Amino acid sequence: MPSILSHLPADATFWVGVSFAIFVILAFVKGRGLLLGMLDKNIAAVKNQLAEAARIKDDAEAFYRAAEKKLKDAEKMADEILQGSRDDAKKILADADEKLQRQLAQKEKQLDNRIAQEQAKLKDLLVKEISQEAIAAARDTIKRELANEKNNDNLLAKSIKKLGGLQ
Repeated sequence: MPSILSHLPADATFWVGVSFAIFVILAFVKGRGLLLGMLDKNIAAVKNQLAEAARIKDDAEAFYRAAEKKLKDAEKMADEILQGSRDDAKKILADADEKLQRQLAQKEKQLDNRIAQEQAKLKDLLVKEISQEAIAAARDTIKRELANEKNNDNLLAKSIKKLGGLQ
């Protein structure tokens, strides 16, 4: 009886090829599970990283929107403060202008009063000077007339006449 093995080739390369094929098949079968497990782990890790990246992106967008809102609010507040400052400055300028106008009016009134006082003093001084000059002129005239005897009698008669008319 011939053996089953006798029909198989006895060449060593044939058996190395068969062994290699069996090894590759076994390695593929066993390694496939390991390889697929490793690939599944890598896929899961990549999915986790993508999910984390998406979460970070969402957080960054939310932070950006919040920062943008804060910036707009800060700009609005700055505009309000600036407008308030402008309004305050206008009010201060208006108040200062009004105060200056009142002070100028008061100073003008005081100056007018002082000018009037000085004019009154000058008028009084002129009246006094003119009166003194008139009195001096009258005195000189009276002295001249008194010096003239002829006029003395005349003056005495006139004075008596005037005194007589007063009674």
